[in-house]
Amino acid sequence: MPSTSKAQLSRSINLKPGVLPTRLNDGQPILEPEPIHSWESRVVLNPAASVVTNVDALAGLCSVLSLSQEQTDALHGAGGACTMIYRAQGESETPGGYASSSLGLALFTPDLRLVYRHTDAVIELRASFHNLGVEDPRCTRIGDIYYLY
Repeated sequence: MPSTSKAQLSRSINLKPGVLPTRLNDGQPILEPEPIHSWESRVVLNPAASVVTNVDALAGLCSVLSLSQEQTDALHGAGGACTMIYRAQGESETPGGYASSSLGLALFTPDLRLVYRHTDAVIELRASFHNLGVEDPRCTRIGDIYYLY
């Protein structure tokens, strides 16, 4: 077996990756800030997403969010929902000029067509030590339960 030198293993900015990334949505963000919602008027970022394809879970999601028949049909017709919990910031509200962040909720079809966006933050800062807001979400599914942390 030929030996490989450390120089051969190192990466450089000029080295092309072995797998080229595919940009979704023509390289554009799939969710933009919403100027009419003060809590997310500046930036949306760092989402946690999970795809729900189970018919019963999808029906429950549509029911809990009181989705319209058109929205429900769009998700069922697409075979599921990509649920996205995203971090968002509005304008600066703190004396230090920091914009506190909250978490928002959006639903997409699995091919990332927006179907629903909740108008209010779903998680907001509650304690004084959260002066910078809510942290980036992470979502993990274990069995039939989704855990957000």
